[in-house]
Amino acid sequence: PELSQRGRQLMALLVEMAPATPSDLARELGLTLGECGRELVLLEHRGLVARSGDGMRTLTDAGTALLSTLF
Repeated sequence: PELSQRGRQLMALLVEMAPATPSDLARELGLTLGECGRELVLLEHRGLVARSGDGMRTLTDAGTALLSTLF
């Protein structure tokens, strides 16, 4: 399935802010923490975003490659 608009926005923001917490990302995009968290879980499940032990998120190599084709 295609990425949602929120998913694209989160991935683009991670290019600039990574590593970042879900609350940082939610605040920057004007989302609730729940909305942001759900989208991040979907991106993680697809292998596009990675979560470190302290909860910080970064793009994976696959996420970076996909993002370069979207913009």
